[in-house]
Amino acid sequence: DPASGCRIEQEGTITAFDALLRSDEFAASQQPEVILRLGGLLSSKALNAWVTSAPALKIGMDPFGSVPDPDAVLNQKLPVDIETFCNQLRSVVDHQAPASWRSGWITAERLAVHAMNAVLAQQLVASEPGVAVDLFTLLDADGILVVSSSMPVRDAEWYSPPRSGLRVLCNRGANGIDGVTSTAVGAALTGAPTALLIGDIAFLHDTNGLIGLMQRQVNLVILVIDNDGGGIFSFLPAHELLETQRFEQLYGTPHGVDLVKIAEAHHIPAERVTTRTGVQAAVAGALTRGGPRIIIVGTDREQNLTVHQQLNLAVSQAIQGLQQ
Repeated sequence: DPASGCRIEQEGTITAFDALLRSDEFAASQQPEVILRLGGLLSSKALNAWVTSAPALKIGMDPFGSVPDPDAVLNQKLPVDIETFCNQLRSVVDHQAPASWRSGWITAERLAVHAMNAVLAQQLVASEPGVAVDLFTLLDADGILVVSSSMPVRDAEWYSPPRSGLRVLCNRGANGIDGVTSTAVGAALTGAPTALLIGDIAFLHDTNGLIGLMQRQVNLVILVIDNDGGGIFSFLPAHELLETQRFEQLYGTPHGVDLVKIAEAHHIPAERVTTRTGVQAAVAGALTRGGPRIIIVGTDREQNLTVHQQLNLAVSQAIQGLQQ
């Protein structure tokens, strides 16, 4: 989870777990004996399904005493300080997992990341996974990244590279997509260089967070993924079951709003980009100049669905036969 603080740059950090666990062969070959879940829930349906089906002892822990378990899969719930628990666990563990099990994960991670990077390298237009990858790469190690709910947090979870030092924040739970921009403004008020990755619907839900932003003099870059609607719903069965007009009415909900003009109404410098190189240049320039800036990244929902499918297929092909 990018917001866990554990997505660090060292061997054994597995970032491509979602795509890897979509392979039934790989998921079956990498069964654990014990699963420790530190903190809250993950977004990945593939990972949650793997945890649910694994014949393992499952322990959840949370320092605040609330250990969510909506699928009722945990054998034990521990309200403990996670750092203290991990230090004590390390002192009593007297054996390691088989080398083949660990190397299986590390090899699969290397193959998966290489396969996904190859797919993204072919995308001349801006892709939503590519934006997440580039943002993680370009941000300073001492910076803060606020990731919105819906697709941004999933793209960050599924595709972003490990980054030691970068602090990632995300609102999860009943709040949904409300108040995300205001959360990013609050994070930026700490003085750290801050970026926000947010979808267009979430951006529209909290335009009040832009009021007076130029007067705050915070170093905040806002990247808005503008696919003119709710992109996450294209991954649901309804996308294939409903005719296009009905789907757009119920799920896509196109808004047709010029988001650059919203930024300009608040006197915030803004630009719209549609290519990957354009995104990279705009982000790098905004981070250098500092101050509130808004970058609108134009994408297409159907193309976004296709890119995600291509990424998963590339990983599946890359690790095919790995366990033979």
